[in-house]
Amino acid sequence: MPLISRISASESARCSILYFIVAMEELITFDERLKQEFLLSDQRIQLRCLRVEDVHEDYLEWMRNPEVTRYSQWRFFTHSLDSLAAYAWNAWNDPNVLFCSIRLVDSERHIGNIKLTLQLNDRIAEISVLIGATDCWGKGYATAAIRMLSDYALKVLALRKVYAGAYSSNIGSIRAFEKAGFKIEARFQRHFLTSEGEVDGVYFARFAEPKGS
Repeated sequence: MPLISRISASESARCSILYFIVAMEELITFDERLKQEFLLSDQRIQLRCLRVEDVHEDYLEWMRNPEVTRYSQWRFFTHSLDSLAAYAWNAWNDPNVLFCSIRLVDSERHIGNIKLTLQLNDRIAEISVLIGATDCWGKGYATAAIRMLSDYALKVLALRKVYAGAYSSNIGSIRAFEKAGFKIEARFQRHFLTSEGEVDGVYFARFAEPKGS
């Protein structure tokens, strides 16, 4: 039978966490109960699992804004409320995915999304992030969200490594990950083709701290 436990975050994580861990043979997955209760928060933003009912017109406007999707593969897709709702539904029902809305604490305004995708056999996970509200760019929200979710993955889920990738031309994203403690570990030359021409793929990672450190 799966072991279900509930734990509170340590002060060192500097965020409040309510979660359930479902583990079988030391492999962690995210069940519906976890997703219903999941919450990470600091003084400015909170992360909650995104539900179908959280899909709204502003969200659709982000995904149709070429400036928002400029550095994302999302720019190749045609978006609608139905397609975004389907994506949210699939993520909610995938036990290896935490797909979270990024919300301002003071207003609960939805300003972007962040996703953690588990790769259980290797005990690693991939993080991707999007700040869709352009008036919220440059305020450190992406860095805060990345730091909170990677803390959760490494300190609570006890994963070995969290990684991410970005276009080399996406300076804002690279800086956000570096400020959240990620280090560049690979660069794929001329990997992506964009409106600016060929750009490199930059890949970075954050590792769990050695036990006892």
